[in-house]
This record gives sequence, C-alpha cells and structure tokens, in this order.
Amino acid sequence: MGKTIRSPDDAMTEGSLRRFACTSCGRCCDGGPEMELGEATALAGTFITRVIFKIHSLPLYETGRRAALWRDAQKSELPTRQALAEMREHLARFSVRDETDRARGRSLHLTISAVAVDLESARCPAMRGNLCGIYNARPLTCRTVPLHYSHPLSALAGHLDEFVAKPGHACNVDGVAPAVLRDQTILDEAVRASRAAAYDIQVVDDAWKREIVTAMADAETAAAAGLPTHEVVQRNSDRGVASAVSMLAAWRIARRLGVLSIDAFERVCGDQTRLITGALAGQWSPSISGDLHAMLLEYEIENSAEKHYPLGL
Repeated sequence: MGKTIRSPDDAMTEGSLRRFACTSCGRCCDGGPEMELGEATALAGTFITRVIFKIHSLPLYETGRRAALWRDAQKSELPTRQALAEMREHLARFSVRDETDRARGRSLHLTISAVAVDLESARCPAMRGNLCGIYNARPLTCRTVPLHYSHPLSALAGHLDEFVAKPGHACNVDGVAPAVLRDQTILDEAVRASRAAAYDIQVVDDAWKREIVTAMADAETAAAAGLPTHEVVQRNSDRGVASAVSMLAAWRIARRLGVLSIDAFERVCGDQTRLITGALAGQWSPSISGDLHAMLLEYEIENSAEKHYPLGL
C-alpha cells in the first residue's frame, strides 16, 4: 500500500487531486453510525437506535461576520453566496421542515434520522477488534467516509483534509493511494454510488418523516406519539444539542402509515427488546443504564399493548 502519511500537507494534494485509502485502523469508527430511518429498520437486530432531530441553521445573507464564520466552518471552496445556495439545495434533499427566521437572519432546516446508541466510549457497537462486524451491511453513512453525503461537493476537499489529519487516523494518502477527488468531482465510483443511494432513500422515507413532523405540531399529538414538539427541538438546537427519542416512536408511525407491516413492526420491537436486554447484562455508567432501562420499559409496554391494540398509534 505504500508509506502512510498522516499530514495532508506532505503529499496528499497534487494540485486539486486528493488520494485516500483506508488502512483499517478503526479510529474513525468512534461511535454508533447515524443512518436513515429505513436503514435503521433493516439493522434493528444490530443496533439499539434512537430517532434524532437536527435543525441546520444557515445565514440568510452572504455578507457579515456570521456568513463568513459559516463559510469557514463549512470548508466550501465557493464564494459565500454560492456556498449558501449550494448548501440550501443540498439540504433540500434531506430537510422535512424549512423556516425563515428573519428576526435572527437565518433559515432553519429540520432533518430526521436515526442513530445507534453508544455503549462504549469512542467505539461503534458493530466493531470487532479494528474491523467492522457488519461490513457488507454497513449503512451508507459508513460507505461514504470520508466523502460523506451530508457534505455538498464544494466542501468535500476541506472535510477530507481535516479527516485524514485527525490525531490517530492512519489513512493512506500517499502517491500510490487511489485518487478519490479532483476539484469537485468524486472519482471513487463506490462512494459516488453510495451518495446517490443516500439521496434515493430520502425519497423512500419522505412520507414517513413528514408524518412524524405532523405529529410534532403540538404538545398533545407529540406527547401521544412519544415525540418532541418543534419548539423543543428548536430550543435544544439553539443550545447546540440535537433532540432524540426511542426509535419506537418512529416505528409506530411507520406501522400506522403501512410503511411497516404489523409483522415487521413486531420483529423490530422484538429485536430491540433482545438487544437492550442483552446490553443491560453489562456494566455501564448510571446514565447509560438508566437510558437502557427506560427504552426497555417502552418496548415492554408496547409489546403488551400490541396484543390488545394491534393497530395502535
């Protein structure tokens, strides 16, 4: 594979060309993956999952300090105005609720996804040694590393440079590593295909996510569905915190919509009950143990109610 170079300044850039090869160091697999709702359903027997709500805040105007700070953090190669337009177009693939907050000079974009619950610090639950234990079934978020589909094309080079420079990462970026990016063109066919698949999933999951958004509209319907309200998600976002609840809330809505059959719903609930019960046999911090007990109780109540109310909420 050749010499491993950890600094992008050494030999990674050949003009605008970026090279990259994974060396299976396992250092980037430092937490459970964030994935799409449909992927979480398919992997219900692998990960204990929560549904997660994020609000992406973009500056409304391309001038001013806020826009400049945003562009620096975004790592876009485009001028600020074009970078904002590109990011809004990119977020349109994922967002299920968009608002304009003129009073604070920002646009707000809500995304809904799923995230695997971490039991060990800095380690994905699917890891076996330094290798992925579900490599052939891994989510698209993993398949697009380090050119993740959440980043628009103009930001990929900057994020790739940052990724390979992280302490402990042993990525191969020397002259014999495959070329993966030139300018704003992804050269790696597998990553290109995985990014396209991630966009396709948004179309499949769209009605499901929008039904979740509808249930979040007021306190009464949100509480009945086990979801946060939009106001709660926004308050948490303004504090720099994402909102998350048990994936059960999303699966109940999927069952009601017919996205999940009753049999499939029972299967994912059974998978989660088994995983959580197994996890509780370990020695965890009080916060993790408390979260697991709370999630298990939700599934046990649901499993009991299912016998009497097969259509449920």
